[in-house]
Amino acid sequence: MAEQVTLTLPDALAQQVHEVANLTQRSPEEVLLEWPSRGRTEPEISFLSDDQVLLLCDSELSLQEQTQLSDLLSGLRMD
Repeated sequence: MAEQVTLTLPDALAQQVHEVANLTQRSPEEVLLEWPSRGRTEPEISFLSDDQVLLLCDSELSLQEQTQLSDLLSGLRMD
């Protein structure tokens, strides 16, 4: 049984949905239905433009994220 739901998506998410739909030659509805089942909230890197991939490459972790990762690594080394 299916249930019809109407959603208002933020512009950025709607744009991502349409980009993935165009790249994969599917409807936006199909893309939205697939994402939760795949456990993804971000598109695969292969779907991103070159500029978007370069932005990811140049991104840095926040100080808090770096500290958390350092703590996790320290814990693994002690085991």
